[in-house]
Amino acid sequence: MKKSLYLMLAGTAAMFMACGDDSSSSSLTYEQSGSIVVDPQNKTVVTTVSMVEDMCVNENNTYNWREVNLGEDKDYLKYDFKGDTLIIFQECSSSFSYCSEYGMMFVGGKAGSLDGSWESTNCKYSSYDKESYCYVSCSDVPGGKLTEEEAERMYESGQIQSWDDLEKNPTLLARLNCLDEEDMSEMPQVDLEISGSSFTAKVKYSIKSETEFDDYTNSRFMTSLLDDLRRGSIDIPDASRLFKEDSTDMKDLIFTLKDYGIELASQSKTSISFKYKNETLSIKFGDVDYGDDNGSLSMTISTDKKSCSLDAESGEVTKSTCKAEYGEFFSKETEEDAAGNRFTVAYAYSKSNERDFERCAEALLDTLFAKGTPSKNIVTNDCSDLYETVENVCNNAASYEDMEVCADLQDEYFSCINSSYSVYGALAKVAPEGAKKEKKQFIQDARKLARKLQRASK
Repeated sequence: MKKSLYLMLAGTAAMFMACGDDSSSSSLTYEQSGSIVVDPQNKTVVTTVSMVEDMCVNENNTYNWREVNLGEDKDYLKYDFKGDTLIIFQECSSSFSYCSEYGMMFVGGKAGSLDGSWESTNCKYSSYDKESYCYVSCSDVPGGKLTEEEAERMYESGQIQSWDDLEKNPTLLARLNCLDEEDMSEMPQVDLEISGSSFTAKVKYSIKSETEFDDYTNSRFMTSLLDDLRRGSIDIPDASRLFKEDSTDMKDLIFTLKDYGIELASQSKTSISFKYKNETLSIKFGDVDYGDDNGSLSMTISTDKKSCSLDAESGEVTKSTCKAEYGEFFSKETEEDAAGNRFTVAYAYSKSNERDFERCAEALLDTLFAKGTPSKNIVTNDCSDLYETVENVCNNAASYEDMEVCADLQDEYFSCINSSYSVYGALAKVAPEGAKKEKKQFIQDARKLARKLQRASK
């Protein structure tokens, strides 16, 4: 598949290039060659690339994997030099009357000449304030990343009073703007080779091998799934969450489930089971594959009486999946080739029994929790005292400072309400009828209080 220079670099324009080096990572490289026309007097560049792509084309109710000529693609760029550093401004209009404010900075070539080999840096240059800005890894900055909580504490203690205070403090500014390990690893390396009227661009992405994490029952996928299960509903999380650890939240969830009479029975990397009354609820993972283009997932949720199985496969259409048997699962769009011929291509597919699985799993939960759980397990948050405080402060606010206090109390009050909503939502399937009526009345009262609060704050 071939891409224009702009398409290859557009995803990096917002981040601006950074050199990522992770020995434990694999890499993915896009390469593109084309022609280049340089105007050294006005420092402008026009690149032309022949857009030829392999596509899954729908022809006479069959699908064929073939090469399609989409014509030429032109990109308009401006460039400049600061010493021996090359700066390239993207997203220019065809008249060069407008370009992006920030330019990508490259080194390695010869000052004043585009010809040569250039490597991207972790810096950008602003055409507006004529200054360069460089990103660094938070691991190289004393104190690491400045978190929102830490900044809030600094504000409350009087260390910083405004954004200007941050800008005047180089250490804090560096901590605010630095990139964490994940962001640094995702930023690509760009190499440009320019010679006369031709160029070659290589964009190399460092890819962390997320699939090395295989403790699926301590993943973000599992915490999301269990959070749904305790609410009596199912919404399958994104499969990529299987490869992201969330053991702390998982422990908290398991602890919370005890309040509903649901006890952890066993746990391994690929299966977990719970005891509720005299029944066992089990979740098991089968085949799990999550690649760059395609992925698959099989999973089973079961009790002693019922079992529900999920089988899902999705991804980009490749030569191996450009087949009629996938036809009903394709996502399609209309393209036009260089000769003006319009045709339909399949670009992605999703083959899954997700809907049937979710219906099956929700019916399983309805059966499992049919008898409910003891009402003593129900916990409520009483926000009424806080509401009275909010109403008193907001109604008697006589200054800007008073209104700030009012706003803070409002946030605290709404957090109280939201946590109560969450508690009752979690009990929807296991609470007895009396508690469900109490829940309905509580929500009605909470809405009335919220409306009063909004009127009081005006």
